[in-house]
Parts: sequence; C-alpha cells; structure tokens
Amino acid sequence: MSTRNILLASFIETDRLEWFYGFMEGRHYIKRKGIFKYRQIAEPDLNIMTFRFSIDTDDRVNFNALFPNALLIHKKGDALYTINGLNKLIESDNSEMAGNLVYSDVIIDWSEYQNRMIMVDGDNLVINEIERIF
Repeated sequence: MSTRNILLASFIETDRLEWFYGFMEGRHYIKRKGIFKYRQIAEPDLNIMTFRFSIDTDDRVNFNALFPNALLIHKKGDALYTINGLNKLIESDNSEMAGNLVYSDVIIDWSEYQNRMIMVDGDNLVINEIERIF
C-alpha cells in the first residue's frame, strides 16, 4: 500500500489557535512546526493554517470529519488554491471560449497570484491577499 501527502488548509479564528495546535498534535500527531500560518489581509482575525497529511492512496478520506473547516489545497510558489478556485479562475479569464475550454491547456501566469488564495464561495471566484506569518 502506498501513501501520498496532501496539503490541507483550515480557517481558524485567532482566539482558537491554541486549541487548534493542541487538536492537531493530540489527535493527528502534527506538531506546531509542521503547521504554517497565513493571515488574510482583509480579515486579519481569520487565520489560514496549512499542513500536510499522509493518506493511503487507496482510501477515500472525509477531511471535514478529520479536520475542522478543512479544504484540500494546492500551492504554486506563494499562491494557495483549490481546484474549484483554479477552474473558476480559468473560466473567468477565458470566458470567450465557454463550452470549448480545455482547462489543462490554459497557462496560468502564477506571478500574478503570489501571496493570494484562490477559491470559490458558492459559485463566485474569491481571490484573497494573504501573508505568511511563519
């Protein structure tokens, strides 16, 4: 059986950070040094906590059952994104090709999205400016 590392992000309010660190170490054995903290510039009391977690490649994992408010995310340089956010970004940048869009053929200029988190809220593209704290 093989494993792979996935990157997850949880959105945690500042007053719940110590609880979050304790939860991660106590329940999932993820130490504080393995968790990276970002803050959203527009909403500084809402922290984005990113961490890696190993899963068996054959298992289907319910992240919300394991982690509070968790999202599966990806990272390109200093840009964080969800797959749904990336797809919505591609659609918005290529609206003239609607219906004929081959997502894998689109080239993203990642320099435009450094220190940003790209995701969706409902059906809306959300791009938030972020800053890594540690």
